[in-house]
Amino acid sequence: MQVSPIRSLFVRALVTSLPILTLAGSYSAPAVAADQGPTPATARVYQHLLERFDANRDGLLQTTELPAPVEERLGAADADHNGVITPEELHAFGVARRAARFAHADKNADGRLVPSEIGSARWDYLKVADANGDGAVTLDEIERAVASGTLRGMSADDRSE
Repeated sequence: MQVSPIRSLFVRALVTSLPILTLAGSYSAPAVAADQGPTPATARVYQHLLERFDANRDGLLQTTELPAPVEERLGAADADHNGVITPEELHAFGVARRAARFAHADKNADGRLVPSEIGSARWDYLKVADANGDGAVTLDEIERAVASGTLRGMSADDRSE
């Protein structure tokens, strides 16, 4: 089946802009993010996914409704393996993914990211999360910025540095 260039671009943009691409690592997320449950940002992403992929219009994001590239990345969000991704699962998936990415980027494992660890493009993106203005960001600051909507998905170009 031929996939239209627009659909291909949409799927690529969706998949690369979501902070919920894959689970990796064992770094634990801060309690504030996990305990609060889905945020308004998660609700917006979930609604967008429903509008785009809920083929049978039952109001559920079923893994079988997702195109293969999206299912490959989001399928792991279905924590209870029932074939449905809930807003809670999507949120937990995003928190775990950000924690894994943070741990990978935190070269000296001090719990803070600084420009020298992540490069200027990533720093330009993340510095909005530096709530205390100390020139570094913690995972807690990132989670709070994501929850408030201050920090949004990063483009593929920004991540490639």
